[in-house]
Amino acid sequence: MLEINNLVKSFHNNDIFSNFNFFVEKGEFVVIKGKSGSGKSVLLNILGLLDSFEGGSYKLDGIESKAPNHKQSLLMRRNLFSYVFQESGLLVDESIEKNLQIPLIYKKLSKKSQREYMEDVMEKVNLSCSLATPIYQLSGGERQRVAMGKALLKDTPIILADEPTGSLDSENSLIIKKLLDNEHSNKKTVILVTHEEELFDDRNYRFVQLEESILT
Repeated sequence: MLEINNLVKSFHNNDIFSNFNFFVEKGEFVVIKGKSGSGKSVLLNILGLLDSFEGGSYKLDGIESKAPNHKQSLLMRRNLFSYVFQESGLLVDESIEKNLQIPLIYKKLSKKSQREYMEDVMEKVNLSCSLATPIYQLSGGERQRVAMGKALLKDTPIILADEPTGSLDSENSLIIKKLLDNEHSNKKTVILVTHEEELFDDRNYRFVQLEESILT
């Protein structure tokens, strides 16, 4: 369970969250929506131990979170979270292969097995280009699909996705949506930020609306 109590977060002396409360049960699929500037991405970064806050508490399975650069946070990010960032979060000067190898570092796989995993995930996210292709040669939508593949390879209990279909056409948006549904079916916790509510209207998701940093 992820639990935030009385969170205070500000930016340039402007409150983003004030006495904000939020929770996610293990195995939930939570869809966060809201206008631009409502704090959706900030909340996702705090949940993923990528950003700090000024007040309140954040607990993961009862364990109090630490600052993002604390050793505990580093270990939790490695072992608990997979991220799909709005801006892909990839190493743009490296190849697809180099980026997909990152989540496999701690899995102690042979090079052949790594290659098989990467080729499989490329097929899942509907990418037909070579693994040797540099990230900077990819479109925004292709980068998002590589980022999704990277999250699948990391295979952690929690997936945090920030507008994972934002640069995709309808066909590929549906592919990514189905992959997230599949991860949820496999007992993963999925927390998603999106403005494409209509894509997520066919299952029992829990929707959270952020308006001026107030949870409704």
